Amino acid sequence: MHDAYDMTRYMATPDASGPMFTYDVTDPQLWQSRNPAFLRALEDHVAAMDRMLGQGQP
Repeated sequence: MHDAYDMTRYMATPDASGPMFTYDVTDPQLWQSRNPAFLRALEDHVAAMDRMLGQGQP
């Protein structure tokens, strides 16, 4: 529990530093989202999962 407190206290400081603050952390999906083929494949995948779970549009 003490570790979580220290982490939260560190993250809440105005002079916090680290990869999230220097934009060194990137999400590969953001880079892929520039690719129209990736977007189509992602939309197809989401639609298939929705159908599988019974949440898709009829």
